[in-house]
Amino acid sequence: MTELVNGVSCTLPDSRTSSDSIRENCLIVDWFSLSVKFDFRQAAENLRVRYAHNLSDDYIKNPDDALIEEVSLSFAKDFIEDILMLEDPFITWLDMSGFYGFHKRLYFNGISVHYAGNLSKGLHDRIFIEMSGSGCRAYDEWGLNSWACLFSLATTHPAIYHCSRLDVAYDDYDGVLDIHLLDEFNVVHNLTTRFRDYRLEKSYVTDDMCIYYGSMSSDIMFRCYNKAAERGRSEDIPHWIRFEIQLRDDRAYAFIASYLDTGDFGGTYSGIIDKQLRYVIPTGSDTNKARWASPAWWTNFIGKTAEIRDFTKKNTEYNLMKLENYVTSTSCAAINTYIECVGFKKFVSEVKKNMKKKNKLPIKYEKIKQSVKLADDLWSSAKDLSEAFQLLEGAGLI
Repeated sequence: MTELVNGVSCTLPDSRTSSDSIRENCLIVDWFSLSVKFDFRQAAENLRVRYAHNLSDDYIKNPDDALIEEVSLSFAKDFIEDILMLEDPFITWLDMSGFYGFHKRLYFNGISVHYAGNLSKGLHDRIFIEMSGSGCRAYDEWGLNSWACLFSLATTHPAIYHCSRLDVAYDDYDGVLDIHLLDEFNVVHNLTTRFRDYRLEKSYVTDDMCIYYGSMSSDIMFRCYNKAAERGRSEDIPHWIRFEIQLRDDRAYAFIASYLDTGDFGGTYSGIIDKQLRYVIPTGSDTNKARWASPAWWTNFIGKTAEIRDFTKKNTEYNLMKLENYVTSTSCAAINTYIECVGFKKFVSEVKKNMKKKNKLPIKYEKIKQSVKLADDLWSSAKDLSEAFQLLEGAGLI
C-alpha cells in the first residue's frame, strides 16, 4: 500500500501491533527526533489569510517574539494534524516550556512539538519534534500516519526535515540475552568492538543494571539493560532485556535510508551491531581476537534479530491518563448518575467498602500507584524543571 504525505510517496511497512499483555521478542522504534524547517514568510501569509490578520510586510520580514510564536504555533498544529495525524478526541495537548532554543512546546504522552524558536539562533523558522520511548508508544497507538512516511520525510527532503536522533531496540522476553553474561565477558575483555569504551552502571533498584557501549555524545551508542527492573515489572515479567541502538544525525539517516531501501528493519539493526560489536571465546594460544569464534548465544542473538523483518508497533501501557479517561469519560454517566441518586459521601463509602473485600488491587492499578509515587520522588529530587522532565521521560513516566 502506498500513500502520499506532503508530496512524499510512502510504502507502508507490514508492521505488527502488540499490546502490553502480548510479549514476544520484537524490534521497536524507541526514540525519534525530527527538525522541520518551514518558509516563515509563507506561513505568516497563510496565517494572515486564514485569520484575516493585519500583518504588514515589514512586520513579517522583521518579526518579534510574539509573531514568531503565533506563526510557528500555527505551523506546529498543522504538522500535528496533517503529518503526525494525531487527531483522536482522547488526545489533549499541553502547552509547556520548550527546550533546545525553543520557548514553547506542545506536549502529549512523551511527544513534544517545540515551537517559538529563538530568532538569534536562527530557529524562528523551525519546529522540533521529539518522541521519547513513551512518545513512540503513543504514536504507535494514536498516530494515523505511518512511521515509513515520517522516515521518508528525512530522506526525500533532507534540507527541510532532519532526523537528529533515532533509537531502535530489541526486546527479549525469552532469554536470548543474559545481561550478567555480557558483563562477565566485558570484565575479561572477551569481545571485539569499534567502541572505545564500554561500562556497567548499576541502580539502587535490585538487579537493575545497564551496560553502555560508546559515549552519550557520539553519533552511535549501544545500551543493554534490564527493562523489567527499570519499569518495576520484575514480578510479572521474569525476563525483559532491552538491547538498544542510539543513532544521531548521519547515522540515523543511514539507518532510515537502508530500511526504506530494503524494507528489512531487522537486517539493518543486526548489521549495525555486527559491525560494531562481537563477543568472542579465546582459542588456544591465538592472541588475535578477530580469529576467535563467537559464543553460540551471541550468534543466536544476531540471527534472531536479523530474522525479524519489521518492527512492532506497541500500544502504551495502562497508565493514569487511560485510567482518568475511563473514569471521567467512559464511565462518567454511570458514576454521575449514582452520585446524584445517593450522594458523593455514599458513593465514596461504597467504593471503599467494596475495596476492603478485595485481597489486593489488580496489577495494572498497582503499577499506576507505583508510577505516581516514583514520579513524585523523581520530581522532588530534580534540581530544576529540565532535569525533572529528563528523569521522568527516562523512567518512561511521561
